[in-house]
Amino acid sequence: MPNLLAHFGSQAPVVRLWDRDIDVRWILLGCTIPDLPWIAQRGVRALFPWIDPYELALYSIAQASLAFCLLLCGTLALLSHNPGKVFGVLSLMSLLSLLLDALQTKWASGVHLLAPWSWKPVNWGFFWPGSALTYILTSLGVAYVVFEFRRAWRTKPPKILRLTHRAMLAPILLMTYLILPLTTMTAIEAEDSHFIETLRDVEKRPGRIVEMDRDLVVPGNGRLMWETFTGEQLDILGEPQPDEGLYSARARFEDSQTIRILELRRHNAWLREAASYVGLAVLLAVWVTPLIRRHETTP
Repeated sequence: MPNLLAHFGSQAPVVRLWDRDIDVRWILLGCTIPDLPWIAQRGVRALFPWIDPYELALYSIAQASLAFCLLLCGTLALLSHNPGKVFGVLSLMSLLSLLLDALQTKWASGVHLLAPWSWKPVNWGFFWPGSALTYILTSLGVAYVVFEFRRAWRTKPPKILRLTHRAMLAPILLMTYLILPLTTMTAIEAEDSHFIETLRDVEKRPGRIVEMDRDLVVPGNGRLMWETFTGEQLDILGEPQPDEGLYSARARFEDSQTIRILELRRHNAWLREAASYVGLAVLLAVWVTPLIRRHETTP
């Protein structure tokens, strides 16, 4: 995915063309919804390292699909005073976020727009992460949040419903969002989405093609090793040989623990991470600071 600031800068103005009065908080939240499973995955792995990383990745893939994003959009919209409008904003932002992700060249990755009918990832590959376009979109995101943050700071946060009959439906949708992905994981693995089935079936690895996205090349056993998203380290053959850093690759398994590089792409190790953390901080700030200010001004 592009970083969150790039999503903010490219998507939010589209909504403003539709309705200039839409609260920026819903706009930024909608941009973030497809990325929430991947953000949560990091926290879960840090807190519960014993959880199977392949199972967790399959679960996150399901939740990041358009269908499940819409479920979460509905959950949040039911808690608002204008659920129809809020659902429209959140859904549009989620769809645009996934479409922007699909425009990138992402080996071993992609978005799932037709799930659960198809778990084949969509990846149109028009530009690489870290390309000039990414920097332009990120700069637009910085300008946008600076402009909007002043207005968000002065306005009250959106009203949240009390426990009405409509709001009582929100927990049902939330539980569906949390539980239903468990029923899709077998189908996702069968599609070899993110090459999870290839990586997981160690005995059948030799001779198979694999793609890996944004993994680290690290020192190990006196040489450089490819570290997969599970933390497994693989020996590296082929040309070009990577240095230490962050890479994507297309490769072939020579044996169960050795890959031969076929194509290699180095990534900037800090841009996406730093800009996404800033984006999350902005999202949290526009929701939380008005609540703090209101509390401080209440006699």
